[in-house]
Amino acid sequence: TALLRQRSIDFDLSDSHVSRERLAGYDAIFVQSAEFFDPLDLTAIVQHARNVVLGPMRPTLDAYLRPYEGFPQARVVATERLDQAVDELAPPDFEIDPPAEVVPHTDGRTTLLFLSNPTDAEIRTRLRCRNARRFESVWGDAAPTDALELTLPPYTVNIWRET
Repeated sequence: TALLRQRSIDFDLSDSHVSRERLAGYDAIFVQSAEFFDPLDLTAIVQHARNVVLGPMRPTLDAYLRPYEGFPQARVVATERLDQAVDELAPPDFEIDPPAEVVPHTDGRTTLLFLSNPTDAEIRTRLRCRNARRFESVWGDAAPTDALELTLPPYTVNIWRET
């Protein structure tokens, strides 16, 4: 999860059943695997996801510990290569220099960016966007801009809306 947070990628973390409808809404699904896995669970994931990444190994046994070889379409990624897989499958729309944090929220029409300084010191930072974008402060205290270079006071949050 730290890797996804660091890249400001929105994610859900589930340790139990996830409905097929919900699976279909994800661009990529990362599944922590062990030597054994329930083939029915993995079948549902593979059928409803565009990209499936298993790691750190491909399961070789089913839920009853019988030999099982399946899901060749799932990509297996070793732990040390996870950074690369995340960058390929889920590149962030927005990046900001640490320790600042950016959290995007969208309803499909409007994108809001929450830019925060979680530290006790003022920081200067720059927001980078994958595509050219223009933003305005929701509080009206700054002119619209496409180059978000900010000075963030300690423990503050700025909210920007895409225009």
